[in-house]
Amino acid sequence: MNKWLSRWILFLVVVTIVTVLSIKQMIIKLDPETITYISNNRNLTPEDIIHVKPLTNRGNTIQHSVAGFKLSTAEINLSQSLENAKCKPNIYIAFLKVHKTGSSTIMNMLYRFAERLNLNLVLPNSTGGNFNYLGYGTTLNSLQLVPIPVGEKYNILCNHVVYDKLALRAVMPTETLYIGILRDPVANFMSAFSYYGGGRFMQSKVPGKSLSEFDLMRIFLENPRKYNSSGITYYVHNKMSFDFGLNRGDFDKDIAITQFISDLDKDFTLIIILEYLDESLILLKRLLCWEMHDILYLPTNVRFSPISQQFNTEELTKSSIENLEKYNKADFMLYAFFKQRLLSQLNDLNYDFKSEVRQFQIIQTKLADFCRGIPRMGKILTVAASKWHGSFNVTRETCITMMRDELDLVREKILLAMDKYMNWLRTKNKS
Repeated sequence: MNKWLSRWILFLVVVTIVTVLSIKQMIIKLDPETITYISNNRNLTPEDIIHVKPLTNRGNTIQHSVAGFKLSTAEINLSQSLENAKCKPNIYIAFLKVHKTGSSTIMNMLYRFAERLNLNLVLPNSTGGNFNYLGYGTTLNSLQLVPIPVGEKYNILCNHVVYDKLALRAVMPTETLYIGILRDPVANFMSAFSYYGGGRFMQSKVPGKSLSEFDLMRIFLENPRKYNSSGITYYVHNKMSFDFGLNRGDFDKDIAITQFISDLDKDFTLIIILEYLDESLILLKRLLCWEMHDILYLPTNVRFSPISQQFNTEELTKSSIENLEKYNKADFMLYAFFKQRLLSQLNDLNYDFKSEVRQFQIIQTKLADFCRGIPRMGKILTVAASKWHGSFNVTRETCITMMRDELDLVREKILLAMDKYMNWLRTKNKS
């Protein structure tokens, strides 16, 4: 008996050592130079990624490497022909709506797509409290969703929720594509600090002084961990990583962050990068087999200016940014990896991608001009066909929908989904 017990203990020890060594080999070593290059160069082009290790194709997967950290993601056919008759719009989409990343704009886009095809949205079963959340600071609970008729499937999930692979897959069909969004960690922090009242909080810490919000932000960044017990840290401390499912206790653990990013790389087919929004949307269009009019947008839920930061990130001192990198280590690592992955995907395309992006941007300019001030009833913007899309019209109603207040839109969708289910129940009970 003791002999078998000794062998069993020895086996467990060997397995544990091998596992630890394997995980250690996966640790991301993002040195300051790499972080600075990837995270702070907003004009980085696909050609510039030669600075970091490029991706290589291996069978049906794409291998990515960031400073020696190799990950893989599912095969993506982003260069498929626009005229491919077999290409059908993907109607099963889970979009992780991340705080202060421009995600409300993508959510509006997905709501419009769902309405056009009469698809089922994953929605909370209440219009009270934080009703726009599928999980406030937590993951999905299937018992708190608006149910759908028996025999139907949920099509699109895009409200706020903390990502949990098992929880979301318990609700979404197996063919669902998972998409997320990230933003430069410096800009994300600054936007969240302003939006969630960081200035008011810090003003209470320096009584007798009247300081600008930007100066109060810099004081916070002198020693951000000093305020860990305050409410503001919930919104500014690795919030993007938290939304993607990283436990707060793992914010400073290299091995945990490494495994976290590795898992996300396998789970998410596309991570939109806000600083490359137009390029990301063209990839999204091809990935989902959408039309050009499906990805049109007007910025929503943005303070003071469209999809830009209220503050200039260049105004932060070097020491402030260094302190932020340490404080939000997980967010910086997460963003650096997925920014490089996106650029690698762009660089790997085998068609004139830049021309399609330019065409999209031309349409976006026309859309902004047309929708400014809400066009009069009956006025239509006709977009002529090009090699990238067919002809389509933009109406006054399109502009209004794009500019709808997010909370009003969510409330409306919840009530409509409830009505649909109740009507189905009444019909079922009569039969």
